[in-house]
Amino acid sequence: MKTAQSARLPQVGLGAGAARSQPTNVIPGLPGNLDVPPYDLYQARVSASYEVDLFGRVRDGVTASTADLGAQQALFESLKLSLQADVARLYFLIRQSDAEIDVVQEAIRFRRETVRILERRLDAGDISELDIVRARGELASARTDALTLERTRGQYEHALATLLGRAPAAFTLRPAPLAAQPPAVPAGLPSALLERRPDIAAAERRLAAANARIGVAKAAFYPLLNLTADAGVAAGDISDLFSWSARTWTLGPLAGTLLTLPIFDGGRNRANLERAEAALGEEAAAYRQTVLGAFTEVEDALIGLRTLAAQTETVRLSQQTAARAVAIAQRRYDAGATGYLDVIDAQREALNVDRLQEQIRGARLATSVALIKALGGGW
Repeated sequence: MKTAQSARLPQVGLGAGAARSQPTNVIPGLPGNLDVPPYDLYQARVSASYEVDLFGRVRDGVTASTADLGAQQALFESLKLSLQADVARLYFLIRQSDAEIDVVQEAIRFRRETVRILERRLDAGDISELDIVRARGELASARTDALTLERTRGQYEHALATLLGRAPAAFTLRPAPLAAQPPAVPAGLPSALLERRPDIAAAERRLAAANARIGVAKAAFYPLLNLTADAGVAAGDISDLFSWSARTWTLGPLAGTLLTLPIFDGGRNRANLERAEAALGEEAAAYRQTVLGAFTEVEDALIGLRTLAAQTETVRLSQQTAARAVAIAQRRYDAGATGYLDVIDAQREALNVDRLQEQIRGARLATSVALIKALGGGW
């Protein structure tokens, strides 16, 4: 942008030089056999030039550069928002893993105690060996689930460390319960919130820049006015260089013309204008696509939050039902009315429901992060 703005100001240069020259003896009015001696020339001069922006070429160039800068700044903000959203998402995934690990560890403790009880009953001859084998198998399965969750948690932790600019080996996040609750989303969020999205702002600025470049391309069809001036000193001896008689000055172009108008350029200016107009159409399409994508992300997040909230209620009922089924199966097994396989099935279902509840809680938090990101940072 500063480069474009500099065209609004006069350009001033300072130069100095020295030369030794041997002129030709072929000079009108002088004899051809005249021996012209060489001479020295010392110069110091200041030159200035200024383009009069008659048809907005410089103005539109500055407008385009300013819009480009705004687009880059908006893209930087978009990158920051995406980074913040990724950090929050990974954090909640880690806490979700912690909650699932707690559920599985509780199941491991329960099944370990069950195995001890069944071993004593097997020693007393109350049950068959099949029951204890099944109980040990369920305990091993729960331990496998816990190890899988620990591996997944470690991967999430390493990804979070990378986003934070930390070495994974030197970054540790202590286990903690998933205590956060999804924020309440107010009804009727205005679509004007999407105007805060950095990617939409960047697309709008790129569109404005493309529109300004059409003005630059059109200005090339019109005359270009350049004002120039030159002042300095020139002398044959360096001791006389800064004397008053050594002064020189010029107003207007030393070569070329003051006002130029393109007559024939082989179609270059027309091609540049067509390219600028095509670029404007491309940026307009990209802007529409960005806005539509933003609406899609918001709607996806909203429907995700609604369905996940409903799932939370249904899973809560499933938890109550599963806990009831475990209690009934255990009593029937203790009374000898059924086999231990029914108890194992009921316990497995209860564990799955408990883990599903934690997964839904984590998904609600992650979807809330996605909604906040889709709205440009909140509401």
